[in-house]
Amino acid sequence: FNQLNKDLKSLQAQAGTGDAELKLGSNIQDISKLSAAEEKKSEINQLISNSKRVQTDLEVLDVALERVQNLLVRLQELAVESANDILLPDERARFALEARMIKSELLDVANQKDNFGNSLFGGVSGTEKAFSVNFAGEVNYNGSSLAKELQVTPGLTVKQNFSGLDVFQTVPGSDGNFSIFEAVDDLIQSLKVELNGGTS
Repeated sequence: FNQLNKDLKSLQAQAGTGDAELKLGSNIQDISKLSAAEEKKSEINQLISNSKRVQTDLEVLDVALERVQNLLVRLQELAVESANDILLPDERARFALEARMIKSELLDVANQKDNFGNSLFGGVSGTEKAFSVNFAGEVNYNGSSLAKELQVTPGLTVKQNFSGLDVFQTVPGSDGNFSIFEAVDDLIQSLKVELNGGTS
């Protein structure tokens, strides 16, 4: 590319000063070099632009996933703290309320957008909100199972976002895949049951 760039500058200078006159018939090779150099330059500029865009997208995703991690740590703490059979009903209700707030915050993160207004967890769908809540309080995924990708080198593409299915809905567990939102719902439901009542 460097050599092509030098040739391009040399040819442009010669044509500009009148030292060389580019005619299709006699200078087809020189014109081809010019064209190839321009095409290569355009391609490289596009790849550089893609790399910057992907870097920005990944930084936003990193912050979002860190927030999810913090919420899940707090949810785990809630599960441990609430597994106490001497808690009063009011205390269990407070734990359930906090768990509902965590679910709401997780939904906010799941529907977060990047700096260009695209869903972080909607995949290639282009949907306004990757997740929605139905009348029963169940969270449904509206996005795609495929992530967006951008080419950053001639042989490499990098993910711009994720499919919400992979991050929130089909999380691998010891008993198979599970949904983070359903896990929160299960915790909330468990807090409505007295621990010494024979059911859990």
